[in-house]
Amino acid sequence: MSFPIAGYGYQWSARLVNPHFGFFTGWLLLVQFLTGFPVVCSALASALCAFIWPEGALPMTVAWITTVILLVALIHLFGMRLAAWLNNTEFTPN
Repeated sequence: MSFPIAGYGYQWSARLVNPHFGFFTGWLLLVQFLTGFPVVCSALASALCAFIWPEGALPMTVAWITTVILLVALIHLFGMRLAAWLNNTEFTPN
């Protein structure tokens, strides 16, 4: 038995259990992405600051590193077309 279904966990949950369970799974995955991912980025920024500046970094440095990590993640989230567009417009002469 094969499942040629493209999709994330909500797609599999909806087809294997029922559509209501898939809907619930989709919302849980969204909440996890919106809350869990920023916490991971902040922890990574703190770890990088501790590695680069062992004597301690300013909180603003951690905020900047977190922002850069989130921006890179958003670029990857929206795909390579956006990254290619940003790359092309960055070096376009005015």
